[in-house]
Amino acid sequence: MAVVLRINDGGLDDLAEYTRQWMFDTLKELKMDNFSHRFERGLASGELILSNLSITEFAPPLIKYRPHSNSLLYVTTVGGDAEIHADWFINSNVLAALGIPLHGTATGKITGFRSSVAVNVINSVDLIVHQCVARFNEFDLRLTGSLAAEILHWFRNVIGRIMQARVEQAYCKIISEKLLIWLKTQLLKLPHRIQMNLGDDFQWIQTLHAIRPSESFIDLQMKNQFFSNGLLMEAVSAMPPETSSNIMYHEIPHTPHVLEVFMDEALLQEMLSTAHFSGELVTNISSPFLRTDCDLLCLGKIVPELRHSLGKSALYAEVFTNEPPVVKLVTNRALIYMNVTFGLYQKVDEVLNAIDVYNDAVVGVQPIKHPNQEPVIQIEIAGEAVVQAALNEKHLDVDLNLHRSKGQLVSTKIVGISQKTVDLILSMSVPFLENAASMLLGNGINLSQVIDVPSQNESLHFETGFVHFLADMNVRNLL
Repeated sequence: MAVVLRINDGGLDDLAEYTRQWMFDTLKELKMDNFSHRFERGLASGELILSNLSITEFAPPLIKYRPHSNSLLYVTTVGGDAEIHADWFINSNVLAALGIPLHGTATGKITGFRSSVAVNVINSVDLIVHQCVARFNEFDLRLTGSLAAEILHWFRNVIGRIMQARVEQAYCKIISEKLLIWLKTQLLKLPHRIQMNLGDDFQWIQTLHAIRPSESFIDLQMKNQFFSNGLLMEAVSAMPPETSSNIMYHEIPHTPHVLEVFMDEALLQEMLSTAHFSGELVTNISSPFLRTDCDLLCLGKIVPELRHSLGKSALYAEVFTNEPPVVKLVTNRALIYMNVTFGLYQKVDEVLNAIDVYNDAVVGVQPIKHPNQEPVIQIEIAGEAVVQAALNEKHLDVDLNLHRSKGQLVSTKIVGISQKTVDLILSMSVPFLENAASMLLGNGINLSQVIDVPSQNESLHFETGFVHFLADMNVRNLL
């Protein structure tokens, strides 16, 4: 129950470019351990020592992440070049007795770097090297030191092979000890960039639960913690079908996106339930229609009992949930079963103008509610809402329509009110309920309040069991 982040080819390419920059910053400062090699060549036996091995120049290769099933991720490189520097010394009694200088420097030029690293995901989030192969197309060695020509040629081959092997080993070591730790650290950052503010009394924290490579993408499965009124709830996200690109998108104009976010039905249910129990699912509505007296059209004209009981008054409505809404996600829409209380209250401090002003209803306004003020009328309303949503210029547009609603009188200050009048007030309140519910579900919310990262080509879709968000963005901006 929660969020699954899917990084597609474009996102993996962004991550590879970011890795390339990290490799440049890391390898150019790489220092390798000293190395000694014992040799036997007749009387010229001794020991070759390489010290101060370092990479003095480095142009990183192109990198490609290739996810695979069975929890494998391949990291391949091609191209790039490097220059390696080392001091060498030959410890040989025979050569020393001949008076030949036995020390100098070696510089190796590497071109055409090729590597393939198979990374295995274990314990859900840990990355280990399963296999590492690194090779160079060319290794050009230059030596300094006044050796005799034949001895120089002999040691050039030995030193060259040793330096090349050491660099190949050092590369696989740095992949194992540094790159994979760095990569895991980057992936651990991603959940913190996708959050949602659901009120002061509600806190939602995401952490990475599992890294799940597939044939053409990587899914990051989240673990969620909900804090509300001292209560802690934990849940793990359900995984969307791996074949969603072929099955779930058949009705969506689809082009490859860098990033996809799947929010499952259970997460939305948990969020609505937590918001209900923390008292967040309540709002107020003000409108010129909510008057008992007017020249043209208002509630008092339709329900004369209000005008007779209250006189000339302005009203406001309060809407709150009686129990957690129940959500079901299906193709292209969400179904929400709601049970709410709709109450009308008198604005006792407001003086009405003689002229009617017909502006839109205002949702979320907090009028002054006097202590112990009782509602003029309270109706419990149960019904099913059909919800459709879309992103328009980075803002969420929620279209909610209430169907099959039924109302039951809870309390009233109006004497002798009939069920017919209750049904009439219910029918008049439906547009206000729809407006209020849309606002509570996030209508008008800016995308930056959920994902604070520059993006393009965003789209939002309801699918069976999931809300599906797609966008193009630079994955590096998420890190």
